[in-house]
Amino acid sequence: MNDAVVIPYLRSKQIQYLNKIIISHGDNNHINDLSSVLKAFNVLEIYTSVPNKIKTTTILYKKKTVLDLGGCII
Repeated sequence: MNDAVVIPYLRSKQIQYLNKIIISHGDNNHINDLSSVLKAFNVLEIYTSVPNKIKTTTILYKKKTVLDLGGCII
């Protein structure tokens, strides 16, 4: 979905980086496409209640800050 919809939309709006990404929970439809967004855009911070589900290699590749929300609902 990100490759077909989200990334092209953000690029059409001339967005070059994202301040934050919020992953509310670990369902596949929320977390699976994160790597494609991280490859397409520089992201300063990732907020999530499931930091263990985010691939460490993806985070280290882009040198992201991941903040554990401890299951908080935003």
